[in-house]
Amino acid sequence: MTVVTNQLDIQYEVWSAEYGIGYSSGLYTLAVIVPSVSILVRRLHDVGKSGWMALLLLLPIIGWIWVGILLFQPSKA
Repeated sequence: MTVVTNQLDIQYEVWSAEYGIGYSSGLYTLAVIVPSVSILVRRLHDVGKSGWMALLLLLPIIGWIWVGILLFQPSKA
């Protein structure tokens, strides 16, 4: 879907090369980010971790790997 929104932005000349985003791709990003974060937090709760562990994604490589490992753990009752 991102490719489609980027193409729409380029076609209608609302793409900003300086910022790397346009109107429709920006709106799509805003519409998708809240459900994505809520799914991440729910999955972390399923494996018995706090939703605050999602903040580990702010650490460049180690945080991404750590959260990825947490997401692949089996759920707890």
